[in-house]
Amino acid sequence: MKIHLNRALLKGYFQSAKEMVTLDGRILVSLCKGQGGTRVDKLVRRWDDTWKVVEMAAQGDFVLVSVEQFRSDIFPKYTSVGYRGGDSAFHTDGALVHIFSKRESLYPSTEVEILLHHLEDQTLQTKFGNIICRSVYGMKYRKNPFVMEGSAMYYLNKEFKTFVETICAKVRHVSDTDMPLHTKLPTGGPVCYFEEQESKCSLRHSLLDVLDDVLKLWNQATDEIIIFPGLVFNDVGTDFSCPPLSCHVLLLGYGSGVCEQYIRRMLQTFKKDVRHLSVSHFENVSEFGHRFISGKNILIKNCTSSDITLKVAQEFSLTVTSRGKSNCVSVSVVHLDHLSELLFDIKNWRQLWAQESCVVFDGNIPFLRLACFESLAYTLDICFTESPAFSLVKFYSILWQIAADIITNVEFLNLYESPDGWRSHCYRITYQSFDKALSKQKAIDIQESVIGKILCVKLGVSIR
Repeated sequence: MKIHLNRALLKGYFQSAKEMVTLDGRILVSLCKGQGGTRVDKLVRRWDDTWKVVEMAAQGDFVLVSVEQFRSDIFPKYTSVGYRGGDSAFHTDGALVHIFSKRESLYPSTEVEILLHHLEDQTLQTKFGNIICRSVYGMKYRKNPFVMEGSAMYYLNKEFKTFVETICAKVRHVSDTDMPLHTKLPTGGPVCYFEEQESKCSLRHSLLDVLDDVLKLWNQATDEIIIFPGLVFNDVGTDFSCPPLSCHVLLLGYGSGVCEQYIRRMLQTFKKDVRHLSVSHFENVSEFGHRFISGKNILIKNCTSSDITLKVAQEFSLTVTSRGKSNCVSVSVVHLDHLSELLFDIKNWRQLWAQESCVVFDGNIPFLRLACFESLAYTLDICFTESPAFSLVKFYSILWQIAADIITNVEFLNLYESPDGWRSHCYRITYQSFDKALSKQKAIDIQESVIGKILCVKLGVSIR
């Protein structure tokens, strides 16, 4: 009846098993209904009245990957005894089997010298020159979901290519490595530099930033359609709900309406209500800087998230001159990440980038098997006195580069100014991991030994 001892049993077991179980191994924990404290439990208890199995497992670097019904019928000699130390049986009806997988540790080292490497700019080697950018972009670019077989982006992009090839005779596929990641125009994208020249440019903020390069390929060939899947870079700031990189696909050629047809097809495949799709036409397209004639937005209402409407594609009519003739072609951009969120019912962009997430099928309907079946969020406050080196831009930049995968929200609480002239800031940070193990104690350790240390070294602040 002392539930803290039950938790200690689980915690000690997982910490011990960590030394023996490999990354391919599994641990199965069977608990009576309501004991685990997960969203699957039909008997809902207060959180503090459960064994907190997910949090206890996280202290041994294990994550919950699935939950199944406990089937006593497949163990014919099994007898449940020992309730309160006696001979009476436990109630096994509704019991659940929790399946855990081991993951690599978050921040295996908290040495400041090692942590500071996360803040160093990274070099992206491209055909168009080596580009130096902030580490948050370099680390995410190297984990490109387009080439991660089994990811939501890989699946939707593959389906898109197949769909286009069924309705268009000549299709050319362009790799992301064949297009520049940068533009010399001030497009609003993150700033980057060429390694050799140290000249400033911008990482592409949209695939339309490199449309001229795609047009050159299209003019040189007789292809009817060009498909170009690529990553675009977003400026990071105070909003941790927006990803540093997004996955888009550009379609160029004589294929007006192809993207809308594809999106309708995918809604039907996923058994989604097609009536939630809408089209918004617009004439003023001068802001995009090309010879666009008109355009339209393709929108889908997400009924599971307070009726939020997301833009999943744009289509433009473009006048081009090829071989001495002027033609009207179609340029479309599909926002595959937004489409993935709607089709797979994703709540956080980090779930799409988790390497263990994988598209599987229930009958003919695809769904995304998440890297973590259930992940817990922990909210902690951090307060520090200001220093001459402190700035909000630097503060948020450090959080992005050190902990972009586990910080889901940062809320400013207050600013205290003392009569002596010193100022103290207080922020509330929410931590949640969607692919690695994170317990409350681990979140506390990360805030104190990782984020706190880096803020003190780089900004000269004093943690209170």
